[in-house]
Amino acid sequence: MEETELSREERDALDSIEEALCRDHRFSRRMAGRERRRLRLPLVVGVLTLASVGLLIQGIRTSQPAVIWSFAVVWPLALVSACWLLWRWAAGLRDGDADGPPV
Repeated sequence: MEETELSREERDALDSIEEALCRDHRFSRRMAGRERRRLRLPLVVGVLTLASVGLLIQGIRTSQPAVIWSFAVVWPLALVSACWLLWRWAAGLRDGDADGPPV
């Protein structure tokens, strides 16, 4: 990649934009919220997967219709969430995210 120098006016413009973003508290909160959301999806996938496995085992042991129907509801949610997590991870790899998977 070719290195280019910015002119004084361009550097001043970038500095003023950066300064304005640092003063914008709404922007800071939104960026912090984005970090929390990055951690939320893997947690949801883990909880849904554990619940699915627990309901599967309980459904096999007891054969109670309520447990089997609960499994039938939770299992697809776990699969869709896991697929969504993998899709976001693959999109981050495709975009060249060096920090790892964007979850």
